[in-house]
Amino acid sequence: MRPREPIDHELLDTWMKASAEQEFEHLMGSLEVMVAEQTLARRPRCIGSGRCCSFQSFGHRLYLTGLEAARVMRRTTPPHGHDGDSCPFLEDCSCSIHLARPLGCRMFFCDPGATDWQQQLHETVLGSIKRYHEDMGVPYLYADWLVLAEAYSGRT
Repeated sequence: MRPREPIDHELLDTWMKASAEQEFEHLMGSLEVMVAEQTLARRPRCIGSGRCCSFQSFGHRLYLTGLEAARVMRRTTPPHGHDGDSCPFLEDCSCSIHLARPLGCRMFFCDPGATDWQQQLHETVLGSIKRYHEDMGVPYLYADWLVLAEAYSGRT
């Protein structure tokens, strides 16, 4: 069971504002290119089943920083009324925000042969985002994507 600690609205607003900064967009764009290149080079198998987005049944969780979650939410319409165990953007076994999806989604594959390189790539990407948080003085939180998405969806 995932924790459901409330996330302060002021913190959500801070991340939302910081996620719109040009420097952050540049960083995220360069990380997206790096992830795409490294993923393409390794050619993991994806059958497009949506299993990786069904967290409870697949037995894993997606974590991301508050700043990255803000960027995703800024570029999409916050979801309402999902089951709480799968990504709120999963619709008919497909990602409804494919172009705006988090970096973790871009580098995770159900393919068992992909596990050897995913962890190192994830640590590199997370390290870059964490350094940005520190360099720009943006509060850092690494949390369950469902908790962050729910917090943004519940904002008034």
